[in-house]
Amino acid sequence: MAMQLDNSRPSINVTPLIDVLLVLLIIFLIITPTEPVGLNARLPQESSDSAPRPPSNDVVIQTRKDRSVWINQQPVADGELDARLRAVAAMRPNGVVFLHGAKGLEFGDVARVMDAARGAGLFQVALVTAEL
Repeated sequence: MAMQLDNSRPSINVTPLIDVLLVLLIIFLIITPTEPVGLNARLPQESSDSAPRPPSNDVVIQTRKDRSVWINQQPVADGELDARLRAVAAMRPNGVVFLHGAKGLEFGDVARVMDAARGAGLFQVALVTAEL
């Protein structure tokens, strides 16, 4: 960088700085890859079955509008709920319980079944919000 001194104000010659800047820009353009590099992704394939099958460890408990309780599409009498849930917990210790309450049912009825499931040793309880 050269400084010129005349009778007016001193000024800096920026031409060499612009040359260096252009050389650096050309180097960076050459170094950057033109083809994007990424990971190979495998997309999920469609299954051949028309309806998905639930895993065998999972349990579906329904409380219907008439306050009746069904475990895996089988009705359960009022006094047998705790015994049936203990039997399910013994057969499927790591299973997930999907609890579905009918529309318009009070939450206390659903909470009673949820409490019975947790008391039987089924601690993974999920609430189903969709219509079955």
